[in-house]
Amino acid sequence: MTLLERYTAACDYPGTIDDDAVNRHLRDYLSALGVKREVKKLSGKWWRELELMKVVIEVIGKISPRDARAAIDARDASAAIDARAAIDARAASARDARAAIDARAASARDASDEHWPVLLREFGNWCLMRYGWYGYGWDLSWMASMLIGAIQNKSDAVIRWSGPLFEAFCGGCQSLIWTPDSLYWIPKTEVCVERGTFGRRLHCEDGPAYKHPVENLYFWHGVLVPAYAVVEPESIILSEIKSETNEEVRRILIERFGWERFLRESGAKQQHRRFNERDGQWEQLYRLDDGTQRIVLTDPSTKRRYALGIPREIKNCEEAQAFMSHGLDRLALHRS
Repeated sequence: MTLLERYTAACDYPGTIDDDAVNRHLRDYLSALGVKREVKKLSGKWWRELELMKVVIEVIGKISPRDARAAIDARDASAAIDARAAIDARAASARDARAAIDARAASARDASDEHWPVLLREFGNWCLMRYGWYGYGWDLSWMASMLIGAIQNKSDAVIRWSGPLFEAFCGGCQSLIWTPDSLYWIPKTEVCVERGTFGRRLHCEDGPAYKHPVENLYFWHGVLVPAYAVVEPESIILSEIKSETNEEVRRILIERFGWERFLRESGAKQQHRRFNERDGQWEQLYRLDDGTQRIVLTDPSTKRRYALGIPREIKNCEEAQAFMSHGLDRLALHRS
């Protein structure tokens, strides 16, 4: 296989994970840099690693020294988080959902003692993985590709350190976390995808689509959403939907919350209502507080209820039907 073919194959997660090979290549990487660290695999709960907990608490201390003491106390409560998760039959997914809900409820301003373990873990997730989720920092799928460019440019200095990283990536390493004494490596994760004309995208209806030892990620048809939006949609609250600034996430939260319930509880104004004699159903046109409009109706063939978006200038249900059918609705004997 060519170098590019090996790299392409390694990008199909999780692939083969060879612990011995990764450890060996990362030691070679450290040697090429001329630095000393102990190479460790992180495959369990990060808050069980004292070095990583110290890193997170040091960050908190720099932001707010007063809160660092509470974080240290919360470190001792990490066992309580584990116990609560173990009690639930859906341990991983339920823990993620509950943590997300608790974090939503406990703002930094009014965090109580009982909230600190959850907040510490969620903040730690962000600290340790911010370069993985929000950039490319120590993600090896990016760093390993530098070997290809280094070979093309005949840069021996870059080849010396990017070569071992490339081999570590092919061996199953996904990303790195540095501490003063150790270099932690995270194995490639299991992913759940759906396939279609769009190609493939992350999606799982009953758990994380991206299973990670630091933080599971939940996707709904390719969109990153809070855990509870997938496994505990009944926990979604109206104020959260209204405050969500990402339109795709907001749309999914509403869908999981229920469009009709959202229209009812959000105070959307009914603009028009009629009984569609042809389809034998009631239809309602609503205007939301942001000025957008939705027509609520039932698909005659599937009997599913929908709240479909229509232009702001539409004045009644007849016009909405004409818009959705491109003017052909009046010629149809029935809808299907």
